[in-house]
Amino acid sequence: MKLLPRLALYGLMTVLIAGFFTVSASASSLPGDSLYGLKLSWEQAQLALTFDDDSRQELEMEFEDERLEEVESLLGEGREEDVEFHGLIESKSDGTWVISGIG
Repeated sequence: MKLLPRLALYGLMTVLIAGFFTVSASASSLPGDSLYGLKLSWEQAQLALTFDDDSRQELEMEFEDERLEEVESLLGEGREEDVEFHGLIESKSDGTWVISGIG
């Protein structure tokens, strides 16, 4: 194999491996973290590539659960970040809202 095609192959492999590890690292990121945008983009890509309605709905519910877990983690760490998620408003009093068990 000539040098240039071999270098191109090695370069492509390096980019793919680095991309895999970066996406993997973003999986545990929270709102406000540097890799959080990548995590959300990866989720949108997964949804775009899911064509079965039942599978898509299941994936959407999984991502909604992930958003709730992220909010719980942020609250547990005492961090404040702008977040957006959907849930049932269970109560609202004195400026405190409880949404899907999180308040």
